[in-house]
Amino acid sequence: MSNSNKVFDKGYVKKISGEIPLESIEFQCETVGLIIYSEKNHVEYIYPLLLQIETVLKEQGICPKRLGVNIRSSEDYLETLENIVDDCALILIILDGFRPNVLFEFGYVVAKRKPLIILKSKDAKINIKTLYRNAKDSGITPRNFGILRNPTIEVPFHLSDFAGKHISKIDWKAKDTDPFYPPTVLKKELLKKKIEIIQETTRIKTKELPPTVPMEVLELIIEVFGYYYSKEKVSIEKVEKLYSNLEGLAKTHGIKPPIKIYDMLSSIYIRQLGDTLGYSDNVSYLIAAQKINNNLLGLLSAKENFRARILMRNGEISQRLLFYTSENEHGYAAIKAFEEAIEIFSSGQMKRDIASAQSRIGETYSIMADIENTAINCEKAIKSYIKALKIFTREEFLYEYVHTQYKLGSAYYKLSEVKNRIDNLKKSIEEIDKLRKMGKLRLAILGYYGDIQNLLGLLHSNLAEDSDNREDYKKAFDFYQEALGTCSVQKNPLGYAIVQNNRGVYYARMADIEKDANLKKENIKKAIDSFTKALEVYTYEKFPREYFDTKSNLCEVYRRLAKVENKVINCKKAIENCEQALRIQHPKPYPKDYARAQLNLGASYATLAEVENPLDNFKKSIQSYNEILKLITPKSDATFYASTQRNIGDVYQNIFKIDKQKMSCKKASRAYKTALKIYRSLGYTKDITEIREKLENLSDFSEK
Repeated sequence: MSNSNKVFDKGYVKKISGEIPLESIEFQCETVGLIIYSEKNHVEYIYPLLLQIETVLKEQGICPKRLGVNIRSSEDYLETLENIVDDCALILIILDGFRPNVLFEFGYVVAKRKPLIILKSKDAKINIKTLYRNAKDSGITPRNFGILRNPTIEVPFHLSDFAGKHISKIDWKAKDTDPFYPPTVLKKELLKKKIEIIQETTRIKTKELPPTVPMEVLELIIEVFGYYYSKEKVSIEKVEKLYSNLEGLAKTHGIKPPIKIYDMLSSIYIRQLGDTLGYSDNVSYLIAAQKINNNLLGLLSAKENFRARILMRNGEISQRLLFYTSENEHGYAAIKAFEEAIEIFSSGQMKRDIASAQSRIGETYSIMADIENTAINCEKAIKSYIKALKIFTREEFLYEYVHTQYKLGSAYYKLSEVKNRIDNLKKSIEEIDKLRKMGKLRLAILGYYGDIQNLLGLLHSNLAEDSDNREDYKKAFDFYQEALGTCSVQKNPLGYAIVQNNRGVYYARMADIEKDANLKKENIKKAIDSFTKALEVYTYEKFPREYFDTKSNLCEVYRRLAKVENKVINCKKAIENCEQALRIQHPKPYPKDYARAQLNLGASYATLAEVENPLDNFKKSIQSYNEILKLITPKSDATFYASTQRNIGDVYQNIFKIDKQKMSCKKASRAYKTALKIYRSLGYTKDITEIREKLENLSDFSEK
């Protein structure tokens, strides 16, 4: 093959940059920015400053990575440093503290010619005291050591080669209107360095390519970069064809598989996901990405850091597939991937990555708890979150601490639905209260204030339901009001919908305990209003499961309204909402949710039968209840199964009053006796008494 069909290594970045307008593209979340800094014992305010910097990097599409003490203290520090720096497209150096290790790393990255941003607080000090192991080593008296002042860093004096031209001044205490506010300064510097960072990302992605490649291969690689940096949607067929062609040409020309290029194709699939796609399309993209990742894992060594990154992504893909399909095999695959990644991270002392993987395991178990073995999976989730929180401390990793602590409280709430209800509700409140005590402003900055208020409203509402404590209902209402004040349908539509849905549940519960007929009706109407507002966001196209749940909730509250006014109209509204929900939901993914919707539908038909077409509507009610019995067994949910049998007994008793057929009486009796047997095994004294009375009444009716 002639040289005209080949491109030299030094030309890769230039060639790709020439084909793609770099000014118009955005950073990808895989672009890694390494932060080099002095630890807290040398710079007291370093963690709040790191939080500000990392928040900006994430917003800009850059993945922050800290060069912390755990890496610096490892035996293979120099080798680890080299590997980390080589895979970073941006280096940020915080000079505050002026520690020897920071200066060494500063010199190293300058020599590597990486895109570099240097930050220094206006009043940053050289912490000379911490250079000594103890005061005695300083050669001065303890008193003089105590009053020894740390000098301010003066760039022209201490770093004469830079003379301040390339160093940006910040003030970690500044308000967002101050020109020295760190996020403002950093955003400006990132904009200046944008082209450099993208070119360095391109170099990293192409560094494993051979010195020369055939032009036809290069053209495909350029096409990969075009899709990778593009904001436009790319069809799954185009990416599959590109991957197939690239893989085929690499084999034809005897080129080592370009791992980083294949990895970009996997990323392209992931970036296509979104609310605008249907569930089946999202699943197709995820499976396609996972296929590439599995091929990559076969090419990477067991302890390679890049392998750990692919494992994390594969775990996240399996986690999403679990959410979309409700097939637990995806959950087990996710956990296996995260656990294998933890083994690699542990060998490299990467504690933040270890905790992230551990938190992901907790999230996976929490999703699995919605599908089966709720108590067991919730308890496993809780254990995983607690492990993660040993690393994600409030001081060092504030954002991750808040996120994981919130997940922990949520897991206790989910556990309360199936085990030790009151105790686990109180544990959940206890965990979430740890966050609430951090204060509104800090939680709002981190984006969690509204979520926390909403969850506390839900917890106190549930607690009030069991204890019938008006004080808990009042707390629930106040928390919901506060949560709603933090979000609007325009600025935070999803948060708005979540709060409105929970407010609807709250008003429905208030209607249950309210004895005054007018107040009961008022609360039901408020519940309807809240659920309806939630549906402004929860459309079937974007949020099918939430749409289903909210429609089912609307059915229930319209049925309750039918008992106090306009029975026919409100029953038909209840039935309409429930049938809309059931049309879009298959029973397999979430059998209990589907069964509850059928319960609402059956109850609505039974209520309508009181005033219109009694036999037809009672029979439709029975059909809905029988659908529940196909999904729920005495073993899977004894209480639900017993209450359904009880409802069937009630309906057949009403049918018997109309048709006077012995078969209707027998069916009612059989259903009541089935319910009675379960209630006896559960020790539900009140229900046992009520069922016995129903059986006696049925006997009286049959004798007349």
